[in-house]
This record gives sequence, C-alpha cells and structure tokens, in this order.
Amino acid sequence: MRYKQVVKFFEVIVLTTAAACRKEQNARSDLRAQDNYGIRSSLCYHNIPQVCGGILRFDSWSQYQQIYDCLESEQEAYIDSFISAHSNLSEEEYNDLADSIGFNDAQTLIDFENFQGFDSYRRVQADYEDQWLAAGADPSTNPDQDNSFDDEIEETLRSEDGAIWIDSTIYLTDVNGDSWVIPGGSCEALDSILSGLGNPLYKVLYNDGSTQCKNHQVDYLHLYYNDSNRMMAYKLRWNYWGGSTRTVAKMKMYRRKVVWRRNRTRIGVKVNGDYGIYSSDKCDFMGTYAKVKEPKRRRSRRVSQNWSDGEKTFESGKAQALYLFPNSSGPSDLIHKLEY
Repeated sequence: MRYKQVVKFFEVIVLTTAAACRKEQNARSDLRAQDNYGIRSSLCYHNIPQVCGGILRFDSWSQYQQIYDCLESEQEAYIDSFISAHSNLSEEEYNDLADSIGFNDAQTLIDFENFQGFDSYRRVQADYEDQWLAAGADPSTNPDQDNSFDDEIEETLRSEDGAIWIDSTIYLTDVNGDSWVIPGGSCEALDSILSGLGNPLYKVLYNDGSTQCKNHQVDYLHLYYNDSNRMMAYKLRWNYWGGSTRTVAKMKMYRRKVVWRRNRTRIGVKVNGDYGIYSSDKCDFMGTYAKVKEPKRRRSRRVSQNWSDGEKTFESGKAQALYLFPNSSGPSDLIHKLEY
C-alpha cells in the first residue's frame, strides 16, 4: 500500500541507497543497549495493533498523546545524556565524535519503530534526507519541503503513507499535503484515496481563497550562515487537519565537512501570534499563543501549538516563528512570518 511520494531529487539519485540506509539504522538499533545515554520508559512500549496493512491503531486521543509525550521526553533525555557525557567538547569535536561512533539523535524513535515492527513516515523521510545529503544538499531539492508534518515524533507514529487510526477514525495527510478524515476506519476508503480515487467527502477543506484569513499555509526557506559550509533549513506551517489545528516551526542544521551532514549546534525556536475562527469571510479574533523550545545543542529543533477543538485560522503576518542559532556572520535570530 506504499504511496509513491514524488520528490524532485529522485531524478538523480539511485533509489537502492534507501535500503542501505535502513539496514544501517537497524544495525545501530542496539546502540542504546551498549551505552548509558537514557533509560527506556515502559510507557512508550505498548504493543499497538496495526491495521490496514501498516497503520498504528490507538484507542483514543489520550492514548496517542500519552505515547507521543513519552517518546518526546525519552528522546530529549537520550540526547541530553549524551551531551552531558561530552560537555567538554567544542561543537566541531562533538559532531565529529557523534558521527564517528554512529550516535543517532533519533535512536529512541528507531527503537520504538523496531519494537512495533513498523515502517513509519519518519523513517521514510530520514532515508530521503540521507540521499539528499549524499547528493550535495541542494536547498532547492530538500525533501523536507514536502514533509507533511514537520514533527519527528508524530512522523514516528504515522504510517509511511502518513496515516494513523485514532478511536474509530483514520486520519491521513497525503504527499500533496491534503488531509483526509475517514470515519468508521474504512481500509477500502483509505486505499482508494492513496490510489488517487478518493471520495471528496472525506477531504478536509482548506480556506485558501479568502484574503482575510486562512487555515492552511506552509513556508520553507534556507540560509547559509557563518560561511558556505553551514546551512539552516527552516519551515513554518499552519494547518487544519480535521478536528484539530496546529502551527509548527522547525529548523534543521547542516554542515559540510568533505560531504554534507547533519550538524548539532545550539539552537532554539519560538512560535507565536494571534488565532481566530473563520466567520463571514473574515477572522474573528479569539486569542494569542506562544510556545518556546529553549536553545540546546540539537541537529533540529521544532515547537508546535495545537488546538484540539476544531478549526482555527490566522491573518496574514499574524503567525510567526523566531529561530535562534549561532551566527558569527550576522544576526543570531531570525523572524519568519506566514504572509499572503
């Protein structure tokens, strides 16, 4: 049931490297058993049923949120423990060491996927990113532009096609960024959508036409900083995906040392602004929001604001992010707004 994701850089990359990347990830899945960087929590490791040929099925939103929170907490503790053990190293020394021993910031998530025997959206995206880095990391072909979630934890819980089952409903965000809600959990309806023949009644409608407010927009940008060997890719999204709304700000860091690779450096991110509700072709103001992830040494950093009580909208320029990063050649903070 694998959906064939269309990514521009596939035109120049041999797809067989994806299998090699997965083998390497799985081979390293025992690293945590050999080190002292974090302790696995039993709360994360329920046997979650799989349905429709590879979708995790959660009994409720509360169960989903409990496992999400657990995975996020465990990943943070795992990385922080590794940092603490090597706090005397410079950024360059730290990255060289992590790369040389195969330390993977996503290892706790890989462990969870292996425990479930599950091919996740996160794993597929990581394979794409590995191939992109090996091909020279052209910002215009970064596969992260087509990432439908921009949240590594959520991507771990989503199927490779971007689907999840919660309570009695299937939620899908497809390769085009369109969201679908399938009440009753019909696997046949899901297969139909993935084949391009989906019932439009299941599709979540985006308010993209109004000049007053929107419930969906994504913006991806990149920046070379310090020199041509340091790059930051950053992304701000707002989307309503059926029953809930979220805004996410994400930054990912890269360095070139012979080849391009992920770079762990001290970064932080904030998302904030106003939110409203669509009414009579305008946004009725409801309140403000602000969420922050303080600077830490990370290869990526993201923060999200979620509303679980239905559709929320924003006016142009009223949804924004602030990225903090070590930039010796210019400002060390960057403001990013969703404007239309």
